[in-house]
Amino acid sequence: MDKIRALIKPDEFTTFKVTKTTIEFVRFEGELATRDRLDRVLSKINNKMIKLKDFSDLMRLKAVEWKSDFPTRRIWDDFFHNAKDMDEMKPGQRPDTIHIVNLPSKWFIPYHLSGEEEITPSEKIFYRVFEKFGHIRFVDIPICDPYRKKMKEHISGMKNSSFDQIEFFEGYVQFKDYIGFTKAMDAFKNMKLVHKDDDATLEVNIKVDFDRSKHLSDASIKRREIVRDRLEKKVREQEEKERAEFEEKKKTEEIERLLYFLDSNSYIH
Repeated sequence: MDKIRALIKPDEFTTFKVTKTTIEFVRFEGELATRDRLDRVLSKINNKMIKLKDFSDLMRLKAVEWKSDFPTRRIWDDFFHNAKDMDEMKPGQRPDTIHIVNLPSKWFIPYHLSGEEEITPSEKIFYRVFEKFGHIRFVDIPICDPYRKKMKEHISGMKNSSFDQIEFFEGYVQFKDYIGFTKAMDAFKNMKLVHKDDDATLEVNIKVDFDRSKHLSDASIKRREIVRDRLEKKVREQEEKERAEFEEKKKTEEIERLLYFLDSNSYIH
């Protein structure tokens, strides 16, 4: 890694890491601060030979630009056009919903709650981040709903979140029109999420994709409401049962205490 860093000077990698190691090769991934340095850095590395300690043969370097797996407009248009179970006239069954993963929870918490523990991200802040791209119909952060963990995955929308580890979360944002959706997708293509404050600028890799699961279709939203109502009813019934049992126990203890008092008095002369 030091030899490769030396080859590209005065340019520098902002991040540089090993992603795969085999007997035949070692794969690295490096990032540059700006794209205009890419061609220059590639030319400094590609097909160069380096000598490594404890190896008799020279090692050849191969350097190429990373190919993005970010979905293109053609991919999502083809998906919804060819999907037989989708109705492009209905929200959630057309290219209008974005699924974002690996969002830091603490970046989406109001400042006055930042010191609290186990605070879930704010849907209002999440909404404001995306509304600049277009009119929003619906947003959903699964971990904000305590009943989602009791729902099946295809209903809950929880594909990457964990209730035990809520430092990061996933969210869905649905735009009212196609233009808002495409503007947001284009803006987030191969981008990181950056948070700035008075002390530092932090960045995190996020995964952005279009939703294929009808998560914010009217039918899915209604289904979650029905399941949530059913779960809430069970919780209320359980709480009422426990409260009744507690009251019954208190009455029993009070009766036993009174009986003991009366029994003790029978020995007083």
